[in-house]
Amino acid sequence: MIECDEMADSRNKGKNYENYIVRMFREAGWTDAKRHLEFQSEEAVEGRDLDNTEPFAVQIKCWKKAPPITAIMEVVPDNDYAHPLAVLKRTRSAGVSTLEVAVIDLNVFMKMLFLLRENGLFELLG
Repeated sequence: MIECDEMADSRNKGKNYENYIVRMFREAGWTDAKRHLEFQSEEAVEGRDLDNTEPFAVQIKCWKKAPPITAIMEVVPDNDYAHPLAVLKRTRSAGVSTLEVAVIDLNVFMKMLFLLRENGLFELLG
């Protein structure tokens, strides 16, 4: 599994975490996943931080305090990016450990569970 390189510079924190999540998506089979650049305004309006992660529209938040799960509401689904996914990280500070979670619509999550069960893939979760 990849390790996230944390930098103290808060300006780079979000960018570095987005790159970390891109690498995770690439390892999971989305070989063309990438961060979209700030000047790509269409993706920003849609609330997506990553490109080529279909069918997931990915919003990424990396905060010192816990980011709200409502970050998923910033994502505007469309035909290609039909399932909003928020990846949220609270960074370690003052004895509080790092927390990373993914927030996804419950119906999508349940469909994923159903597919895992129906195809005998639960053992692959580890």
